[in-house]
Amino acid sequence: MTDLTIRDVPDDVVEALRAEGGEAGISFTAFVRTVLRHSAERGGWRRKLRAGVSGMRALREEIAEHTGGGLSDSVDVIREDRDRGARD
Repeated sequence: MTDLTIRDVPDDVVEALRAEGGEAGISFTAFVRTVLRHSAERGGWRRKLRAGVSGMRALREEIAEHTGGGLSDSVDVIREDRDRGARD
């Protein structure tokens, strides 16, 4: 584990963190550690999501290249199917 020193944290931020830690029944240090852990995990998920979206775009382009054209938008296909069902 690493010790971390953070300077120039506004008093109102410290007090809000203390209050939330107190409400959760844990120490200020434990609460800040939890907040930092959650923030790091969210950042990891965001990076994975961005990588996934980029990968899907690349896959879509690769499929389009191999099929000689673009892919249809599934929203339009679903809408046509729904409209057809409403007429039947």
